[in-house]
Amino acid sequence: MIMRDNYIYDAVDNFGQLSGIRNEISIVRNKGDYQLTIGRVDYMVALWKEIRVSSKGIVLQKVKELEKRIDLPIIIISNYIALEVADEFKQNGINYLDGSGNSFIRNAELLVFISGQKTLNPILTNQARAFRESGIRLIFILLCNPDIIQLPNWRLSVLSGISVGSVSNVLTELESLNFVLKVRGGRRLKNLKLLLDRWIISYFDVLRPRLALKRMDFEFAGDYISWQNLPTQNSKGRVLWGGETAAALKTKNLSPKYFTLYTDQNWQEFARDLRLIPNESGNLEILEIFWKDSDAGIIPGLVPVLLIYADLVGSGVERNIQIANEILANDLQYIK
Repeated sequence: MIMRDNYIYDAVDNFGQLSGIRNEISIVRNKGDYQLTIGRVDYMVALWKEIRVSSKGIVLQKVKELEKRIDLPIIIISNYIALEVADEFKQNGINYLDGSGNSFIRNAELLVFISGQKTLNPILTNQARAFRESGIRLIFILLCNPDIIQLPNWRLSVLSGISVGSVSNVLTELESLNFVLKVRGGRRLKNLKLLLDRWIISYFDVLRPRLALKRMDFEFAGDYISWQNLPTQNSKGRVLWGGETAAALKTKNLSPKYFTLYTDQNWQEFARDLRLIPNESGNLEILEIFWKDSDAGIIPGLVPVLLIYADLVGSGVERNIQIANEILANDLQYIK
């Protein structure tokens, strides 16, 4: 989420000293929003406590939303920006400034690029138990179908694959974080969009790396074009398209560059049928399925819509984020 804190002043002060234009910089706060002025150019500030690879897509999504509402150039200011993310921001012309003064700022009158300043250690804001592996599994099924939060804890345990004690602990923590509200006769989820954002960051940080089974390539170049005709369905288990491939099949508005399969099979059992060959830098990833058959929102042959959305946003690729926003508007309207 976009957060507001005093670190913005340290970042701006360090930038002023390193750039040599301290006297041309000012920052004001108006109704909770910050506006940074450099020379004669005003910027609307998008604040984010820390930006890691896992949160890059969420940040870019928020920036795009801000650009639609604000008639000013945007600058991202963060206490910590991972070097890989900062490089991508620069390559894509996105203005940024971190707590140490590392920055990329470009306008018609000015170009500043500062790098090499020792970055502050990330704060790791998602370390609550609710956003560790057990919580990630439970929150996923709740976000897929918020109404099931009314079920008893033992039933949520069965559906999520975590212990009853873990269900109780996660729900208690979600309540303390203002994501669960106790109501007469039960409980309900609240602040779903914020919860989804935090879930995506945790999914990419914690759970998704553990689900990785194999990276592959298609043996024949033609399969990169006709991949949708490959026989993914068999009687041995589930093999489901995710990420860009699932979005392409669902929206008919995306040509995938990277291919994602989720499975509960041994990947070797279907790799031959799909004409896949191992390649550690290949464009096709195989991940382990972590949810039950009974989860809501499943389209035959595809992962749940919520996971399609998450994989697209988590990729941090602008075209994927655009498609993700379409899916959010058309298929996940209850996420608010």
